[in-house]
Amino acid sequence: MIRPTESTTSSTRVRSPLQPRIRTPRPVTTVDGADGELIMNGVQVRSIDLTGVDSDFAELAGSRLAEVRLSASQWRHAAFADSELIGCDLANAEFVESGWQRIAIGHSKLVGIRAAGCSWKNVRLSDSMINLANLRFLEAQRVQFEGCNLTGVDLGSAQLTDVRFVDCDLSEADFSNARLARVRFERCRLARIGGVAGLAGASVGPDDLLQLADSLAAALGLRVETEEDGDDSAPEPRTASTLTVEE
Repeated sequence: MIRPTESTTSSTRVRSPLQPRIRTPRPVTTVDGADGELIMNGVQVRSIDLTGVDSDFAELAGSRLAEVRLSASQWRHAAFADSELIGCDLANAEFVESGWQRIAIGHSKLVGIRAAGCSWKNVRLSDSMINLANLRFLEAQRVQFEGCNLTGVDLGSAQLTDVRFVDCDLSEADFSNARLARVRFERCRLARIGGVAGLAGASVGPDDLLQLADSLAAALGLRVETEEDGDDSAPEPRTASTLTVEE
């Protein structure tokens, strides 16, 4: 069941993601992606264009990327760890058999990103556009989305553990067959959620729960009527189950 959030106990407390471990990176002005390999270790990169890069193996570690263009890029067997990406463009990038660990992304564009079946651990995404992303079968642990546009994101069959959504727009997101443990929604837009049964086990605030009313009613086959719609003289329809709301 979806639980309205009243208090946080040790069993339901959502663990926050760990911060990236970055020493002083060295500034570089070019990145060599020859032979399908792209290695960025301990570097600081700003305002370079890697649009459409196609990498069979990539490693990003201990680095800071700012205003780097990575749109429409292809990443296979990529390992991103202990790095920050600020103001970067990863729109329509695709990650296959790849993992992120202790990654912080802010003020970036990830529209239409494809990371189906990938692993995100200790990842923080803030003030970013992630709408229409394909995150099916994603394994996410200790991940936080804050101030993000997640409209239409596909989280079908994803496994989310210790994940927090704060001030995010999740309108028309799909959670079909998702598995959630210690997942919390705070001040989010949750209109027209697909696969609402996949939210079982999540914690929501009272306002967030109200926004789920239409999706929950549709999933349960409930019809919401106004007083004008009702007819007191008509016989009460038979239903297969009864919904009871208790104070």
